[in-house]
Amino acid sequence: MDPAAAVRAAGWTRRRKRYELRVAPEHAQQLGLPVGLYCARSLGGCLIPAAAACALAAERNATWQLTDPDADAASAATAAAAEGAQSGGRSTAVVAVLAHVNHGKTTLLDALLGTRSADFEPGSITQSVRPSILDVPLTVCGGASSDAPGGASVYGGASVSLALLDTPGHEAFGGMRAAASGCADVALVLASLDEGVASSRCSPVGPPGPKRAPPPPPCALAGVQPQTREAMRHCARLGIPTVLALTKLDLARDGTAAALDEARGCERVQAAAARLEQAWAALSADPIGSSSAAPPAAHAECLVKQLTTDGREE
Repeated sequence: MDPAAAVRAAGWTRRRKRYELRVAPEHAQQLGLPVGLYCARSLGGCLIPAAAACALAAERNATWQLTDPDADAASAATAAAAEGAQSGGRSTAVVAVLAHVNHGKTTLLDALLGTRSADFEPGSITQSVRPSILDVPLTVCGGASSDAPGGASVYGGASVSLALLDTPGHEAFGGMRAAASGCADVALVLASLDEGVASSRCSPVGPPGPKRAPPPPPCALAGVQPQTREAMRHCARLGIPTVLALTKLDLARDGTAAALDEARGCERVQAAAARLEQAWAALSADPIGSSSAAPPAAHAECLVKQLTTDGREE
């Protein structure tokens, strides 16, 4: 029996490009549904009552079993709570990776995870929040603790799991960055050291066609940029622990590859780190921007005037 026939057998009828199921009082107990009219815009939205589904399965000599999704969810939550209690209440920390567009968020996560997500992104920029799990060995995050009996690890295992959220850095995706910051336990804010003008990700891809070629994705500007400040404001307003880091340190010497140890002592790196810390100090002290030149009321008044006059002066 095809899906359309199964839906019709359950009592659904199609009227004016939609499906309807009318449950009468005398059939409510048999169908297991409250009395009323049910509507669906497509065939996939038509739900078959449990009694009708069992009857269809019996006609086709198919085995069936009724399960309660609420009970399954409750049992899964109970099992997760018991597992957390056995592991000392440890849960996976959520880390939101935030930065300006093309400042190396996805490339850094690819290096940590061993993936190649940056090579297959549409438009050569991240356009969604992409989660991933990273298992960090205890040798990286502190190893064994002397407070634990016998020098055992306080984490209860050989590694610690981190849930990393790769966020888009383009100006148009501010809502995604705000949502990722709101659900994170820790924020990692990155700032690029290199301008990245010669980056291969900033060049148009494909041969030119008869139409005008689309503009290349925005190139990375070094240092603290608008989306960097926006991410800092989100973190400061939410009060989540924030880690500041510089990327592309291998290009510290004007695009020339340099070792990491050599880049740390470079004056350019130290100056960029100082500017990043100064920006964080200023934005964390005033996360809502109350010390701006024009108060919020003035901005709102100007916006209302523009909307009401349609660009014409009164």
